[in-house]
Amino acid sequence: MPSLNSLYPISWTKIETYLNCPLVYKHKYIIKDIPWVETDAIRWGNAVHKAMELNLTEQKPLEGRFLFLNPLADKLNAMPGDHYAETELAIDRALLPVGYWDHDCWARGKMDRTVLQGSIGYSFDYKSGKHKAEFSHQLSLAAVFVFATWPQLDRLGVAYLWTQGGKP
Repeated sequence: MPSLNSLYPISWTKIETYLNCPLVYKHKYIIKDIPWVETDAIRWGNAVHKAMELNLTEQKPLEGRFLFLNPLADKLNAMPGDHYAETELAIDRALLPVGYWDHDCWARGKMDRTVLQGSIGYSFDYKSGKHKAEFSHQLSLAAVFVFATWPQLDRLGVAYLWTQGGKP
């Protein structure tokens, strides 16, 4: 039986896997006898995230199969403030920020787009798959990461940005 520490760091993916099926969680993350498989949906989601990241960080135009993302990218890019893309955030058990791969990391996640405007922040998570009934817990976890990382924030808005327009 693994130690409790071997179950960490937690992430939304691990939590969602457990909520969907504890047995799959056990085999994926404890026994580790289920290999990770990159599906077409995962490849598409990764491509959307990368296109949006490069649009922000390198001002790379959204072309071809990503044209449908231009209105969303234009709105995000027009927001005043400091912009961050695909930021790896992590906390320890005391909810203090630590490095994403640090040994004392208790929970971690990536923020797809974060915009800071002084004491106000906005954090967005791109979703390229199907709408699911309950996602709000993921946003709550994201808020913990953002508040821990940027303690100057008094208010934070978190939201999903659904990007199904292009589909794989």
